[in-house]
Amino acid sequence: MRLPFSAAWRDAPVSKLRRVGQLMPSICIERKHALSSQKARQAVDEVAAAIVAKFAIATRWDDNVLSFSRTGVRGEIAVTPGLIAVNAELGVMLGFMKARIEQEINSHLDKVLG
Repeated sequence: MRLPFSAAWRDAPVSKLRRVGQLMPSICIERKHALSSQKARQAVDEVAAAIVAKFAIATRWDDNVLSFSRTGVRGEIAVTPGLIAVNAELGVMLGFMKARIEQEINSHLDKVLG
């Protein structure tokens, strides 16, 4: 059975869907660290490289925030003194892979942060 979604709803950005009450799966991970800003950023680059290779995600740095996106997911990794914060919103299809994606991110953070 095909659901009667309008094109405007189907093509709406994830943030707009959240605003109108549609709950989207999300990932929020915060990890404390004792690295310098430069080393923390390098650690995030390593995590991003592994995630890009596995999930084909596009990334872009803007100051100390690494934005990432692909169809069905968008988010950012913020690097601050003492804390790395990962926030992502997943589309419906990737929502079914939320646990796997979280596990992958945590595994890579464990490797690079020790």
